[in-house]
Amino acid sequence: MKTFYSFLLVMSSVYLHSQCNGAYMAVLDANNVSTDFFLPEALFWDLNNSGYRVPKIDAGQGVTKTSIFAGSIWMGGLDETDNLKVAAGTYRQSGTDFFPGPLNDEGETLENGCTDFNYAWPITQSEVQNFVQSGYNEEFITDNIRNWPGRNNPLFNMFDLPQNLDLAPFVDTNNDNTYNPLDGDYPIAKGTQNFWWVFNDIADDHALTNSEPLGMQIGGYCYSVASENEALDNTTFWEFELINKSQLNLSNFHMGFWVDFELGNYLDDYLGGLPNQNIAYCYNQDDYDDGTAGYGYEIPIVGVEVLEGLKDDNNNDIGLSSFIIYNNNLPIMSTPETKNHFYNYLKGLQKDGTPIVNPVTNTETTFMYPGSLVENEEWSLCTDESALISGTSKTVLSSGPSFMASGQKTTVKYAIYWIPDVPHPCPDVSPYLQNYSSYAHELIEQNIALSSMEIEAQNIIVSPNPTSKQVSINSPQQAFNQIDIYTLNGQWVQSHKGFTNQLNIENLANGQYLISFAKNKKRIATQKLVVLR
Repeated sequence: MKTFYSFLLVMSSVYLHSQCNGAYMAVLDANNVSTDFFLPEALFWDLNNSGYRVPKIDAGQGVTKTSIFAGSIWMGGLDETDNLKVAAGTYRQSGTDFFPGPLNDEGETLENGCTDFNYAWPITQSEVQNFVQSGYNEEFITDNIRNWPGRNNPLFNMFDLPQNLDLAPFVDTNNDNTYNPLDGDYPIAKGTQNFWWVFNDIADDHALTNSEPLGMQIGGYCYSVASENEALDNTTFWEFELINKSQLNLSNFHMGFWVDFELGNYLDDYLGGLPNQNIAYCYNQDDYDDGTAGYGYEIPIVGVEVLEGLKDDNNNDIGLSSFIIYNNNLPIMSTPETKNHFYNYLKGLQKDGTPIVNPVTNTETTFMYPGSLVENEEWSLCTDESALISGTSKTVLSSGPSFMASGQKTTVKYAIYWIPDVPHPCPDVSPYLQNYSSYAHELIEQNIALSSMEIEAQNIIVSPNPTSKQVSINSPQQAFNQIDIYTLNGQWVQSHKGFTNQLNIENLANGQYLISFAKNKKRIATQKLVVLR
């Protein structure tokens, strides 16, 4: 296990002058993965030890194994005067370029943004489901729902929430552009456990890259799913919503996901990429991962997929545009030291800006070690291990180039797969990773479909309400195909199969009810219905 023993000394010398530092750690641990992330940009570790622990075990039940040491995001582009601007995070030895808090519409930091937003807001799927299924009953508004930092939340009581800013994502039941649980609004919860946080790159100096800031606000969102499906139970998801809040457009913009893998014993880790699958991965050099930190003979592989990358000029997903590995044993691919070095790596170039050449095909490429591990004729560390025999290697998965206009929003999404007990050495990784990827994409499609139903459900209007004999139901998208009516105590009293725009309720006694709408057996909306004669 890697450890930064000198970290606290480094921190004391670097950060005494700093005005805005992230100092909050959250733990994502709903499934077989337990991982730390330290706000705002330090992923998978606690600023000292690696924290991507798989399999998750209880204290005292064995030796904890880790598969990633650290991670972060990189980004860079050119402003309208071709001035290069870069922001990145790594280990924080020399500082970072990211700071807690949102930006206002003028692209400025908020007065107490750094301290107020030094927090990752949690929400669980069960909280949201219980609230929705209760018919938005106030008694089911948990603290997490109440204090979700959605736009203009009137119930928020952690601090004075800045007004008229789009912050944490939510379902706007009455479509009034305000988050208010009393109106039936609720947080977006894509997984069993979810976190949202927000940060920027302008609140302080860029101590890592020494670059001018881009003026970017970043909304982080991560989640995991507890599932009997092994693939989902061993996967975590990471999303970053980028908003260019500067007054300048950014061209040739690239977004990168930086990962320092640590597959058990990190000294024999090998790396590779699958460009056609938008995946980079880590595997073991031989068939035994030795040492107390190692996985022994039951060696996993770890893959990172760009689920959704930046967009090109036609709004098509660029996906994974480059995958590079840097290592201090490779002078031309060693640790970046200037903003140009970081940007060159984001573009899939060598540190000095020259192209990477595939030694097997003798052609320029932006993908290092993209070859099959079972084909001796292709470029991989199974056939060309001389460059990475010792030392640790870091990776950057990049998407770009793209254009980010002033005020533009875009979201980049990643999944991390941990696949246990894969035969080594030189495993045929593609089928394993493709299998996990298929389940991740299926989950995302389900979330998109549910989100679409929720948006459609916002437009379901029941009138008149109160009513006496029948109600009209206005749903332009025909968002539902089943209606159920319950008492406030949850007792079912009436149903209707299929879509309808008229419902007879003359058999119901005076009182308050819950009218529930479902589509394909999934409840999408519940409203109060008052019968009064």
